[in-house]
Amino acid sequence: MCGRSTGGVLKSVICYFCDMIETKQLKTSELKAENQHRSTNLKKRKKPKKKTLKRKMDILWSEIIRSKGRCEICGKTDNLQAHHVIGRINLALRWDIKNGVCLCSSCHTFGKTSSHNNPVFFLDWFKTHRPQDYEYLLKKKNETKTFHLSDYEEIYEILSKTRKRL
Repeated sequence: MCGRSTGGVLKSVICYFCDMIETKQLKTSELKAENQHRSTNLKKRKKPKKKTLKRKMDILWSEIIRSKGRCEICGKTDNLQAHHVIGRINLALRWDIKNGVCLCSSCHTFGKTSSHNNPVFFLDWFKTHRPQDYEYLLKKKNETKTFHLSDYEEIYEILSKTRKRL
């Protein structure tokens, strides 16, 4: 009871509602304190998730590949895209610079002889124009590796340093 009741039914009903309001206010303040505690715990998280690192590494890798400034097949300088010789599913090579080719949109996906529409032409071109990278990729493509968060962080740092040097 709220302590204001001196008797009578009306006054005890009023005291009942006063107690309810005080309890509700107490619960509300407890909830606010708990939510504030949770939000500060979320802010303390310093290590990014693997998914976030992968996305950032994909962006860095693409920027590094496209920094060549021209399509490696036809020489165009507009609509440049980064192409993986060995697909992104292969994590051992996904962020390897030797696995990337800078292509215009026509040579990448839209043209008749694009890397996606005519992979035989592209592979022949790659063997001819980048034979060392071709041999390197042949050796590395079947390697399997389990990646941990520390591995992703290390690759991210290497890509960041490479990007800054450009």
